[in-house]
Amino acid sequence: MTKTSVFLGVQTRRPTTILPAVGKPLSLWFIQNQIVGEIIVSVPQIVTVVGYITIPETHAASFRKNCAEMIELRKQEPGHLASAYSFGSDGAVVSREDYDSADSVIRHMELGSHIFESTQELVSITGVELHGPAAELEKLRELFSGMNPGFFVTEFGFRR
Repeated sequence: MTKTSVFLGVQTRRPTTILPAVGKPLSLWFIQNQIVGEIIVSVPQIVTVVGYITIPETHAASFRKNCAEMIELRKQEPGHLASAYSFGSDGAVVSREDYDSADSVIRHMELGSHIFESTQELVSITGVELHGPAAELEKLRELFSGMNPGFFVTEFGFRR
C-alpha cells in the first residue's frame, strides 16, 4: 500500500477529524490556521480507464445509445464507481471510468463485450490510458494489449 504525507490548510481553531479510506479517523489541531502535525493517508486504490475516441457525425446517435447502455450495466457492477462520456465539437469523445479494482474492470468488459464490439464498428479508438496501482494494472495488461494502452501508476491522490 502506498502512503504519502499530506498537509491540510483548513481554517479552524478546533480539532478536525479526517476519515481516511482505510484505517481509523485522524484528528488534527490547527492553531492560527497552521497545521500542528502531519498525517499519513493511503493513496486510493482506484483503477481508471480513459478512452480517446473519434466519432463520425453519421454514427453519433448510435454511439450515444451505446454509451447509455454501457452506463446501464452499473446496476450489475458494484465495483464500477463512476463513468462519464465527454463530447467535443469536432467528433472527439473522452470516456472516463473508475473501478475499485482490476477485477471490476474485467467484469465490466465481460458484461459489456457485445456493446463494445458494436461501438468499435461506429468509432475510431485513438488512445487508451489505464491509471491505478501497479499490481492492479498488471492484471489488465493482456486484456488491453490489442489497444496499445498507456499505463500510469497512481502515486498521489485522494477520494471522498
